[in-house]
Amino acid sequence: MDHSGQDKELLDTQEAADLLGVERASIYRYVREKKLIPVHHFKSKIYHRNHFRREDVLSLQKAQDKPGLTTGEVSKRLSIHPTTVAKYIREGKLHATKHYYNGRNLNFISEEELERFSNEETIHVKRFITKDRSYALYQPFIHPQTREFGRIVAIEDEEVELKTSHDRVLTRNELENEQFEPLYTFSTIPYIARRGTISFSFPRPRHLSDIVCQVLDRFYKEIGIANMMLVEKEEEILLDVKPCSLAFSKQDQSVDLIHEELLLLQECVIEGEVTLQHEEIRLVSDITPVALYLPSKLKETLRTVAAKDEKTMEEWILEKIYPYLEEK
Repeated sequence: MDHSGQDKELLDTQEAADLLGVERASIYRYVREKKLIPVHHFKSKIYHRNHFRREDVLSLQKAQDKPGLTTGEVSKRLSIHPTTVAKYIREGKLHATKHYYNGRNLNFISEEELERFSNEETIHVKRFITKDRSYALYQPFIHPQTREFGRIVAIEDEEVELKTSHDRVLTRNELENEQFEPLYTFSTIPYIARRGTISFSFPRPRHLSDIVCQVLDRFYKEIGIANMMLVEKEEEILLDVKPCSLAFSKQDQSVDLIHEELLLLQECVIEGEVTLQHEEIRLVSDITPVALYLPSKLKETLRTVAAKDEKTMEEWILEKIYPYLEEK
């Protein structure tokens, strides 16, 4: 019997892995989980190896396709914490659907739903950086010929407004056409993994050279946008930064300016600690560890419940007890 037509529809383990874009080990796991049923193609009485119908592999590929954006991806797109995304989902403000993906039931949000959410007036998310991460709120610019100075004073998606020392307000197209240049580049240091953040509440800047703007400049230059979150309110600026040290040199800066920046940070800190040590300003989180001992079964239950909400166990516990503790 001629099996050549049938063989053309069969894939060996490596071919199936290549088609799915995974390693061979994943194919073995799919077989164990009965997600992919092999066809044993015998070449002799004592030798065989797994083959798979192409249509079965393609069906699995379709099932494995990610059905939308994860809460983690949405949090990055909106520049908010994943727990905030989960909160919006629970409150019904952001619509998500559960799908089984990579061995877990996860919430997924469609691109259309994310666009609707972002444009909804009552829950509009204001960003302190543009989507392409090219511009940030209060970032300084200067014209190389005229030396006209300005700062970004408003951001809406990809659009920005630059207010200049000549009392002009320029759009993104205008500042780019006039060839304004950023006064510095953002730091590209990676995300700081140390636990906790230091939170500040600054008064909104009153002018382009306001000391608040200078402090923001320092953060942009030294820790970068990956390690800070800025929210602008009517009368204040809320800033969260990761634990870090801000270096300075008395040769490069006046003692008065260093003292002024330090004083502002210490006066405006909400959570955390700001200290001066040697030639650096240290920002330390006030997060402290709490030991929690649980029976192993209860721990596994906690892990499962937290995973369903797409949180770590620590995040899940904190979210549950924080509102209660704040009332005390």
